[in-house]
Amino acid sequence: MKLKSNRGNLLLMVLVFASFLAVTAISVLDLSMGTYRLSMRNEIRAEARAVAESELEYMLYQFKEAVVSQAATQAQYAPAVLSAICDNAAVPTTVRQPFLQAHANAGWTVMRSMVLENQPFTGTIPTTTKIGTFTYISARVEVIPPPANPFAGASNITVRTGRRFINSNTSLFQYSIFFQGDLELNPGSGNTIINGDVEANGSIYMGPRSGASLQLNGKVRYLQGDYFNTDSSGNTTYINPNAPQPPVGVTLIAPIDASGNTLAAGSSQLEQNTSPENLLGGIDPTAEAQNRPDLFGPAGLTTPAQWTAAQLAQAENNVYRSLIVPPPSASTNNEYPNATITSPPTPDDDVISVRRAYSRADLQINVATDGTITVTQIVNGLSTDVTATFASAITAPTPVYDERENKTISMTKIDVGVLKTTLGNLRSSNGTNHFDFQGLLYVNLKSSSSATPAAVKLVNATSIPFNASTGAGFSVATNGGMYVQGSYNTSPLTDSTGTVVNGSDGLPRAVPSMLMADAITVLSTNWADNTANTPLSSRVASLSVAEGSAMTVNAGLLTGNIPSTSGASSGGAQNLIRYLEDWSGKTVNFKGSIGRLFSSTQFVAPYTGPGSVYMQPNRSFSFDTNIPTHPPPGNPTTTAFGRGDFFTW
Repeated sequence: MKLKSNRGNLLLMVLVFASFLAVTAISVLDLSMGTYRLSMRNEIRAEARAVAESELEYMLYQFKEAVVSQAATQAQYAPAVLSAICDNAAVPTTVRQPFLQAHANAGWTVMRSMVLENQPFTGTIPTTTKIGTFTYISARVEVIPPPANPFAGASNITVRTGRRFINSNTSLFQYSIFFQGDLELNPGSGNTIINGDVEANGSIYMGPRSGASLQLNGKVRYLQGDYFNTDSSGNTTYINPNAPQPPVGVTLIAPIDASGNTLAAGSSQLEQNTSPENLLGGIDPTAEAQNRPDLFGPAGLTTPAQWTAAQLAQAENNVYRSLIVPPPSASTNNEYPNATITSPPTPDDDVISVRRAYSRADLQINVATDGTITVTQIVNGLSTDVTATFASAITAPTPVYDERENKTISMTKIDVGVLKTTLGNLRSSNGTNHFDFQGLLYVNLKSSSSATPAAVKLVNATSIPFNASTGAGFSVATNGGMYVQGSYNTSPLTDSTGTVVNGSDGLPRAVPSMLMADAITVLSTNWADNTANTPLSSRVASLSVAEGSAMTVNAGLLTGNIPSTSGASSGGAQNLIRYLEDWSGKTVNFKGSIGRLFSSTQFVAPYTGPGSVYMQPNRSFSFDTNIPTHPPPGNPTTTAFGRGDFFTW
């Protein structure tokens, strides 16, 4: 009996141990399966998040493309324009295939939506000092794993995420003076005062010569990686090392700020930009030049891979200059050496076309190679010949000598005062003669080239056209040169009751205005064309009694110059606006904003310094703080985009 009892106990122990092993094995198996399921779930969710991020990048790209190409004329309209790829709703409901074929092949599906979060509003653009309008767009995506996965149908496997895209638009006119490329500022005599910021997409070299003064009342920003008043070896220089150095006996002193302090590296006024300002509305000029060598390539060179660095720079310059150039369809000579301007013309680039002043203007003056003038009104793409209506405001081209160019210029004169009267009479009519002019006038000088430059001259322009009901002003752009005779835009803006409109500073606002040309020259009020080819002693600047000893130009100016080389200086930012007279003892006040966007291709004579061509005035450059919030008609804009932070929903 005792033996049987021992055997029973042993059997019981074996059964208990076996049960323990079974339970342990089951527990281990359950743990392993749980870990496996958790690992698989995490892996699927991680892949889903990767799919979601790629989908949001795709949506951002499409958003950018819609705005830059102006398929959506404003960012707020982009969700509707993109309805083919995403729902225009707060929550997506339409099942779609991922944009990446690999994700589609793997069986993933997505739902996307894009909706306007707020109406565009004006203010300081986040993370910048610029004033403009910005819009928030809410983009959402839901990613659904392939149905073959072990957790199909499980709601906790799908990923829902989103981003708050931002689009900002700012006028180019944000600074007192800004340059695409290196900026030089070396006044040789007199006083130069700059009220407002100075900015360059490159290096800055500035300092007045002995006997001159330079006062800076704003920030000075140059591009990180470039130089401020040093050469590439770190040696101090106030002159661009690529330019001819001043002769022995001429000394330069560092720039002087408003308090009389020397502006040096590390001062509170000096800043560096980590990336260049995009001055083409978000367009990449390098990519654009290479994509359309038929439009922008150097003559006979339509294979970008074979371009030298200098030829690529020339092509990029042509992209920048496209803002003032007509398309090939305008049949303008000498602008497109690789394009066809006869029927059928080489098609324009869609992204560039919507930015051309030619395309944006609703009033065009065309000056043919034989001097024939036609004036065209464009409304909703329809053209109407209005030559007879504006004939009294325009004088056919006459030859006028330019001492700087050492050439005779074919000059078309526009009497801005007469043009204003004509437009005012047409606007006041209520019948078929009512004229809806939005403010941008384009002058197409079809014969202008570096060999035979042509220009438009604006006269009688102290009071310029504007729309009293909307506050819209008056801008003039041309592919050739521009001469401004006498003070420009000095009569204040008034509303529909005739009351003067004050600006943010409490002072009367100037009419919003812009002047764009290959080169811009200022002439005194009493300038006479028949003295243009006489010695400088006969070309003395003469102003009206009302002006006294100071002439004023109120406008945003966009133009070009000839960069410094080892053989010639650009003349510096102070000579971005040209002169042909002896301005000694007189002052020219510029209020607005001045930008150098490109190298001139029509007016190409190098700067020769004062003495024979001109004697410089005292110069005052003041930034008009009203320009960013009340930009002139047709002004180019800088478009920027931001991804925003991720969020879940």
